[in-house]
Parts: sequence; C-alpha cells; structure tokens
Amino acid sequence: MIECPKCKEAIEPYGNHEEDAGEHECDDCGFKFIVEIDYEPSYSERCVEHKFGEFKTVKDRCGCNCVARYCEYCGSCELKQE
Repeated sequence: MIECPKCKEAIEPYGNHEEDAGEHECDDCGFKFIVEIDYEPSYSERCVEHKFGEFKTVKDRCGCNCVARYCEYCGSCELKQE
C-alpha cells in the first residue's frame, strides 16, 4: 500500500511497478510526493543431487493423504508415482 507522507491517506497501488514508481499527488490533501520501489533479493537453494529418505504417507495442504519422500539436506519433496 502506498501512503501519503503528509496526511497518511492510503493509496491503492496500480500493481504495475512502472506506474507505481514516480511522482504522485494525494487525492485527499493534494500533497505531491515521490514513490520509490525497494527490491529485496530472495534466495532459494536446492541440491544438485538429492539424498531422499524413505517414502512415507503424509498429509498435503488439503489434508489428503499422499506418498512422498524428502531430501535429507534441502527438504525437496518427491511424490510417489502410482
């Protein structure tokens, strides 16, 4: 959410970074301000070769049973194909 620095009015972003960044004018108080978008890196790692444990019956996000095994190092999941 974009917020006017003067009156703290919340402004709905367009959802497009090119349109969201730059100069804006608050509809509520008329104050002009600049929006800058900060990006933070996000990293994820996984093994080149996994070391999987044994297949086990586990519940998925929906609560359904599935048979899967997990890498002992990175936690990657492999589902058993029937």
